[in-house]
Amino acid sequence: MRAIFLIALGSAATISQGLIGQAPVARWSPLQLPDPFINTSIINVDGAGTTISTIQQCEVRSVGGGNYRIAATVQLLDTSTNQPSNDFTLITGNLNLGVSPPVWTPNLDVAALALPGTRDEYQLSLSSNGLIAVWDRYGATPPNTFCCTRGSTAVPFSSANTRVVTNVAAGGVDPHIGEELTNGHVTLFHIGPAASANSIVRGDLDPATGTLGPTTLVAAYAGAGATGFNHSPFVFRDTAGKARALAYSEFPASGPQHSNAIFAEGVNNDGTPEVILDGGPASRWFNNPGLVGGTWHYSTSAQTEPQLQEVTILANADLTSGSGSVVAWAPARPLSGSLPFFSIVIAGIDVTTLSQPPYQVPPILGDIWVFITLGDTGIQMHDPYSGLVEWHFSGLSPVNQVWSIQLISMDLANTNVILASNNARLNF
Repeated sequence: MRAIFLIALGSAATISQGLIGQAPVARWSPLQLPDPFINTSIINVDGAGTTISTIQQCEVRSVGGGNYRIAATVQLLDTSTNQPSNDFTLITGNLNLGVSPPVWTPNLDVAALALPGTRDEYQLSLSSNGLIAVWDRYGATPPNTFCCTRGSTAVPFSSANTRVVTNVAAGGVDPHIGEELTNGHVTLFHIGPAASANSIVRGDLDPATGTLGPTTLVAAYAGAGATGFNHSPFVFRDTAGKARALAYSEFPASGPQHSNAIFAEGVNNDGTPEVILDGGPASRWFNNPGLVGGTWHYSTSAQTEPQLQEVTILANADLTSGSGSVVAWAPARPLSGSLPFFSIVIAGIDVTTLSQPPYQVPPILGDIWVFITLGDTGIQMHDPYSGLVEWHFSGLSPVNQVWSIQLISMDLANTNVILASNNARLNF
C-alpha cells in the first residue's frame, strides 16, 4: 500500500514484537540501500522505452534459470519538468539475474490496464503462470480493485477482460495472488473488509467474473494504535505452489509515520509475527515487496530506491496425516557459478516448555531453542533461483502432539558462517 503520510503522532514509536520464546529470523547481511538488483538504474525503462523515475512497488517472482518476472508500479519521467510524473502506472518485464550485469527486458503486457492521468494504479500482482493480474486503482469512489485474465503469455492483457473484484473494501486492498487453484481461480490475499479491515485475509477469487468468495483471517492486526492496519501481503510457497508463510507490513499508527515489514511462519493467523525491517527510526514506509525466498526486495513507496534484506526462514508444518513436508527458504543465488545455501531442520521440544533458556552449539551462531528429541530432516541444498528447500515425508505414524522445529543454515560461499534462524510449529 502506498504511504499515507499522516501527521506524525506525538507518542513514542511502538513496534509489534514476537512472542517471548521465539527464535529470531537470521539476517545474512545488513539492509542494503539501494537494492543492487531492483532499482531504477537496472529497471530503467518501461515497454515503450520511457524512463522510469521511481519504483513504488515491485513484485518479483522466479520463473527459473535466473529469470524473474517483474510486476511493478512506477512513476515515469515527465520530460517537461524532468521530475517523476504525477501518474502512477503499471509495468511488467523479465529481469535476468543469471548474468552480470543483470539484463532488464520490459514488455507491454499490462499497458492496457494502466489508465492515463492521475488514477494511481497500484500493487500489481501476477499469477505464477502469468495469466492472471490483480491490482488496485486509487480513486475517490469505488470500485478500486480489479482483475484481468489472458489466454497466453504471448498476448498482452486486454481491458476487455478486466473485471471489478467484488466483496472487498473501498479504497484499495493491496491484492496479492498467493495460490493458483485447479478450477482456474486464485487465492487472493488482501486487506480485509468490514470487521477485519485492519488485518490480512484471503479468499477464493474467480478472475473470469471478479467474484471473491468468503474470506478467512491470515494475520490479525496487533499494532499499538487503534487506527493502524496490516497491508502489503506476500506469501512464501512450497514446491506445490501452496502458501506456507507470510510477509506483510504493519502501520502501527504510533510514533513517527512509518510502516514495518513483518514475517509470520504461518498463513492461518498461526504465526508469531516478527518485525524484520523497522520503519520507525528513519520514518520509512516498507511496503509491497518482491520476495524470492530469503532475498527480500522491499519498496518504500518511493521514499528511497528499493532496499534488500537477506534472511533464512522456516514455515509451520503439519504431518498429522502421516505425510507432508517441511519448508524453508534462503537467499537466492541465481548468478552462474554462485555457491548455494544448505540447511537442516531440527525437531523436538521447545526449550521454554521446560522453562529452560536457549543454548549455544558452536560453531553455529545464534541460539538453539529446541531440544532435539524428535530428530532432524537431514541436510539439503536450497534451489539457487527460488531459495526454496523442502523435505517430503510419508508413511509416518503421528503421535498427535505439537513440536517445535528450527532452521540451521550455511552459505557455502562463506563456510565459516552457520546461522540458526527462526523456529516454527510442527503438528505431528
